[in-house]
Amino acid sequence: INLEMLSYQDVEAMKTLFGVDREGDQGQLTEHSSPSEFEAVAKTGEELRHESGQIWSPDEVSTDPLASQDSYDGRPEPSYDIKLLQNLSAEDTYFGLSGKDLSSRSCDSLLITIAVPDECVESIDLDLRPNRLLLRSPKYKLFLHLPHTVNDAKGDAAFVNGVLRVVLPVVHDE
Repeated sequence: INLEMLSYQDVEAMKTLFGVDREGDQGQLTEHSSPSEFEAVAKTGEELRHESGQIWSPDEVSTDPLASQDSYDGRPEPSYDIKLLQNLSAEDTYFGLSGKDLSSRSCDSLLITIAVPDECVESIDLDLRPNRLLLRSPKYKLFLHLPHTVNDAKGDAAFVNGVLRVVLPVVHDE
């Protein structure tokens, strides 16, 4: 639009088009409002969840079906410990030729020690997957997400005096 060529009738037509056809309306266009004049409406997470139709919050839903299985089980979780193991040679220790460092990505295996006192080896059910461990016994239940992906087919387990030791080789994404 070439503004130099607008006539008075063109300006009046634009005022009518935009709804500015009276003198009193011009004052409304120049009024300023401050943020304090607007009322802030804050909604809680519970209100937003009901509005969106969600029944469960995201932290209540697990992607692994075994995690929710027996979720209301009254069995306690046994005490456990996870250690990262590295296979080091003299060259690694003294010369550092392999490129291994102290970080967890350089570990070769996971050692999981689970204390299940007053249990026998026949009563323990151990289910291993690449990213999780599930232990069930008459007295205990443990569902554990592993910190690294493991080769569950090549793992090794030993049960001695109420302590289960599971060694799982780590799968590296190289």
